[in-house]
Amino acid sequence: MKTCITLAALSAACAALAGEDKSPWDIALGVQARHQPHYQGSDAKGTHLLPLVRLSYTTDYGSVRLGTLPGADAPLLSYSPVETANAALGMAMGIDPGRSDTDAGALLPGSTRLKGMGSLPGTQVVALFGSYRMQDITVHGLYRGAIDANTGHGGQLGTLQLAYALPVGGPLSASLQAGVTWANQTYMQNMFGVTAQQAVDTGFAVHAPGSGVRDYTLGLDMRYRVEKHVILLGGLGLTRLANDAASSPIVQDPLQPRMYAGAMYHW
Repeated sequence: MKTCITLAALSAACAALAGEDKSPWDIALGVQARHQPHYQGSDAKGTHLLPLVRLSYTTDYGSVRLGTLPGADAPLLSYSPVETANAALGMAMGIDPGRSDTDAGALLPGSTRLKGMGSLPGTQVVALFGSYRMQDITVHGLYRGAIDANTGHGGQLGTLQLAYALPVGGPLSASLQAGVTWANQTYMQNMFGVTAQQAVDTGFAVHAPGSGVRDYTLGLDMRYRVEKHVILLGGLGLTRLANDAASSPIVQDPLQPRMYAGAMYHW
């Protein structure tokens, strides 16, 4: 009951804010179901319900947002001091998901298959990002690095993505994406490496990966506006682990499919 009252109050507050003339707020709340591997490299998959929260506040000095960025594994709090109709540049902070050596949960990848590898907590990261749109094609770039190299994956990641807006009309919009992600040695060792002690504890072979391309991705995202405020979401994608990530003993299948469906209310 308290949860329902809280959500109702939040919705009312959001509606009041967004209902003002020329409101600087842009707000969307919803839920999605995601079907994906239990962890990077797993051949077992699961479906989980996750909240969708997208908040944006725009002023003459830039935009502050809470939500996903292309290439990120989780929502980030971002600030864009430079933002035009075709370009954006900014900084962000947030938490990269960790990994558990028990069964995966809605917000934490994992598997009992990794028992003995140890769990990795979420990693606090800072990020730089930018995008540039050329007609129907948008280029996205994202770099994020751990604040503390001794916590979680402790590493650095860089992602480059191309998105193509498909020529559909009416209430439907859709885009195709293709991307590549690079990771430094610290990240690769913590997420895909197997130390001598871990080899003893798990039976996996020792693996010492270096820096390089972590994966290549393809994806399709779709939106359907049911009416002014209600939007349905859906999409699917395929990630191909590469190089030292793909050859890790913990990886069962380098091809990692995923799909999602959801709905959100937009003020």
